[in-house]
Amino acid sequence: MKLFLSLLAGTFILTFALPASAQVEKYTISVEPFKNDSSSKKYDQYVVECRNAAMRYLLACGRFSVLERDATQDLEAERNLQKSESFIDGKVVQQGKAIGAEFVLTGSLSTHDGQLSLLIFRVSDGKQVEGGVCDLKESWLARSYGYNAQYLIKKINASMQEITGRWLAQDRYTVVRELDGDASRTDRMLVAAGSARGIREGYQLEIYYTTNEDVDGVSYQRDILLGLLKVDVVENANFSQAKVKEGKKEIKKALNEGKKLYCRIKLKQ
Repeated sequence: MKLFLSLLAGTFILTFALPASAQVEKYTISVEPFKNDSSSKKYDQYVVECRNAAMRYLLACGRFSVLERDATQDLEAERNLQKSESFIDGKVVQQGKAIGAEFVLTGSLSTHDGQLSLLIFRVSDGKQVEGGVCDLKESWLARSYGYNAQYLIKKINASMQEITGRWLAQDRYTVVRELDGDASRTDRMLVAAGSARGIREGYQLEIYYTTNEDVDGVSYQRDILLGLLKVDVVENANFSQAKVKEGKKEIKKALNEGKKLYCRIKLKQ
């Protein structure tokens, strides 16, 4: 219990001020109290600890503004506001007591098999945008003997990274330039994405360029995949350095041809 209170307190230390350019990239998300399917109260503290771990991940990610826990009670009022004339272009006009949440994270634990369902919904229309299941069975079965708090956090972090990774993979990042290489290959690149966009060391990025294909008189955009990068240095909020793991020659050829290159987070297969 003391460990989780310390961890939760530590999360709010991470809410430091970012440059204005970084703040634009953040999503506002409210984390609703996690639930369990048991009529007994003995599981309530466990789901609180799961929720704290999920909140800690979101705060550390750098892409989310996490609302305080008491703000979730106003979500229904915000949904009603967004159905009114004050709702314009997917953004809430600042008025009344609207809390400004764009998204909501919910968690529901099955006490029978230790499966925690994590779902992210868009507040404006209530539609699910991402979700997944965190398998806590190993930790759950050990609960009677004192479950491992660090294991719990590790499992929550892994699930949250996978869920938010799929979501954030919709973003594309501009490749600024080559940092290292020779006449035949590219070994290292500078990418216009840093901590403000949730990029971390170890992330794998697919690198590509876009082209247009005309089909029956209609032009469609097509992504041409060149290779794979691995982030090894996050310089600041806006830039990262990445090693080229695959496609060194293909990337060099595209650069020589003057193509504008982009990258995106590689999804797990």
